[in-house]
Amino acid sequence: SLNHVATIVEKLGLAHFMDVMNLYTIAEYKAPTSDEKVIVTDTDFSHVPVRLYIPIKKSDVLKRAVIFIHGGGWCMGSATMKSYDLLSRWTSERLSAVVVSVDYRLAPKY
Repeated sequence: SLNHVATIVEKLGLAHFMDVMNLYTIAEYKAPTSDEKVIVTDTDFSHVPVRLYIPIKKSDVLKRAVIFIHGGGWCMGSATMKSYDLLSRWTSERLSAVVVSVDYRLAPKY
């Protein structure tokens, strides 16, 4: 598993354990791609990167909003990963809600 590889790489002194684990995040990157149901765009709120998912379906009332904070224990993962993109896209379309997926800074780097 990736966990074992990261442990070996760190013990060999080649890289920090978390740097290896975060390679998975890079491999899982999904560009902000809109489709016929949801507009997807990357932006930032007060210097915090977020990915917005805005449903295209018209509504006579204001759309609700969902703030999504991805998993990873505050030290790995990204709002731009394929699995989180799929979940945010699905949530936006099904709930007719704007999803704000936060790509927060990760420990121990910050």
